[in-house]
Amino acid sequence: MSSHVYTLISPTFRPLEKPKQNLGAKIAGSLRYFLLRLIGCHHRQLSRPLTRDGRTYRSCASCGIRREFDLMTWQSKGRYYPAEVSKGDMLH
Repeated sequence: MSSHVYTLISPTFRPLEKPKQNLGAKIAGSLRYFLLRLIGCHHRQLSRPLTRDGRTYRSCASCGIRREFDLMTWQSKGRYYPAEVSKGDMLH
């Protein structure tokens, strides 16, 4: 006897994904997100808007992460992203 669960909605009667298969990964991801928000940087000290290579952004003074900035509305937008390191930025 098979332990697969089949759906009647699908024309091919494919097996449904078992809910416990990715449960460990989902719990680990949620726990990681919670801990980062609890003890990680909250980006409260952002710099003035800077424009470089056609991109305007604000940078966190604590961790260096960046966020896009719109000069027309004078508001931050989008998600935070790490700063790219180019050869010109590196000190020898």
